[in-house]
Amino acid sequence: METIYWLKGRLRLPFFYVSLCFIFINNLNFFIMTKYLKVPITALPDALMSADHVVHVYSASATSTSTRVDYRDGSTTTITHSAQAAYDFRDALSNSMVASQQESWTNVVYTVSMPAGVTISAITHA
Repeated sequence: METIYWLKGRLRLPFFYVSLCFIFINNLNFFIMTKYLKVPITALPDALMSADHVVHVYSASATSTSTRVDYRDGSTTTITHSAQAAYDFRDALSNSMVASQQESWTNVVYTVSMPAGVTISAITHA
């Protein structure tokens, strides 16, 4: 049996055990943290919504009053808001999701910078 010597022969471990430990530790995600967006809602406390595993951010038109976020697991979050101009809320939401993922793993909550004139009235998750 092949043996690995560590610390000048003080510790002898069979290669098989070292390989298993390496595989186990390698598959753990130590520094991956779920990210959330902090979204201001009119007349309600700010809401948190997931910024992870987003597949698509969708608005039906450039002046739409709702924006849908589709997630990898099939769930959706629908945000009802005042009319946007030239997809500015959809773009602000997408940009915030990208920016949140670029933050340090210790910064879990990222505040969405809302475009001028757009207010959120409701968020539903299904």
